[in-house]
Amino acid sequence: RVIDDQLEIDEIHEICEDLIRSGCIPKESWDVRRSIWKELLENDYYDYYGCGDVMAEMAKQLCMEKDEYLQLAKMMERYERYGRKAAELYRRYGRDEKYVSYLESHLGRGSREYSDLISYYRENGQEGEAERVARLGLENCKEDLTDCFHFLLQKTRAEGDTGEFQKLRASAKRRKKVDLTRLSDVI
Repeated sequence: RVIDDQLEIDEIHEICEDLIRSGCIPKESWDVRRSIWKELLENDYYDYYGCGDVMAEMAKQLCMEKDEYLQLAKMMERYERYGRKAAELYRRYGRDEKYVSYLESHLGRGSREYSDLISYYRENGQEGEAERVARLGLENCKEDLTDCFHFLLQKTRAEGDTGEFQKLRASAKRRKKVDLTRLSDVI
């Protein structure tokens, strides 16, 4: 049934707000809370009815434990629009391989995945992997290349590779998608 009546939408808001205030949601079984999550994900938080904000607020009370968050991430993986959120949940709850797999499989024209993956690899002492991703970014990314250049400039400077550093520096200055003020500490 399609809801197009503002009174019905207002009533949904009131019910959700009452549920949130009551604190009863966390007391429900995981099966009940999981089925609510399933409905929210399938219906994009009912945002098309103007209920997205209140549903998102209610959703914050639907998971309590690590295992529940991991099950939620698995549910989110089924929907492309929630893939990044699923990956972030996996990382937060110790499933880094799922996080990395998501980022690696979404390297393309956008800069966010390159930046996040470079940061992840650096944090985990995998400098070679960070360099591989940064160089891939220079080849394939069509958005902001600043983080790719920043990492590579730092690395070549630390290694004393003056020739490569100068080449990268010149390339960064020629590119439109580079914020040179953010590179000021390495250029």
